[in-house]
Amino acid sequence: RIDPDSPTTLVPSCNTGYGLAYPPRRFVELAQQFGHRAYVHSICQDDYEPPMSALSGEVNSLADLACEASIVDLAKHPSDTCLCISDCHVIHVLDDAGACPPLLEEWDQDGDTVPNRVLDASGSQVTACEVPAAHTRVLRCDLGCHDPFQSYQPHGEGWYYNLSYTGVACPSVSFTPGYGPPAGAFSMVACP
Repeated sequence: RIDPDSPTTLVPSCNTGYGLAYPPRRFVELAQQFGHRAYVHSICQDDYEPPMSALSGEVNSLADLACEASIVDLAKHPSDTCLCISDCHVIHVLDDAGACPPLLEEWDQDGDTVPNRVLDASGSQVTACEVPAAHTRVLRCDLGCHDPFQSYQPHGEGWYYNLSYTGVACPSVSFTPGYGPPAGAFSMVACP
């Protein structure tokens, strides 16, 4: 609605301690383009807890979707309930055909003692280096390996399973010092 005292402006929606607020019609129209993911709340309210809770819930639900699958199969060691082990392999794929960094060996996917070479997207040969499994020691032996309330630490040197907390627990692979991906490399997890 146009302000009758000032025909070039709109009537403010409210006047708060932060100043005047005007109808955000274009913002509302933009939000409506997001369908059920949109949330519109008036800034004229004194309490911002309801919209912030709704926004937090939406962000957490999206993060849960992104983090819902475990990336590594883990099982308790048969004789040590505080040790989680995996048959998975973590591979750093270098951006060239150079040698693997110290502590890593070329990946032998098929077990024939001949390292496997990999081709990148352009067809160039690159080196794939296997990271040894450190295995994962859990601090709560009574909980499962993938329990969101579990705490993780490496059992040895190399890669180990971990949860990163970014509002929700997301499964990830972590590395002890010296075993992380070299510059320009990407990492992958290969499970049988």
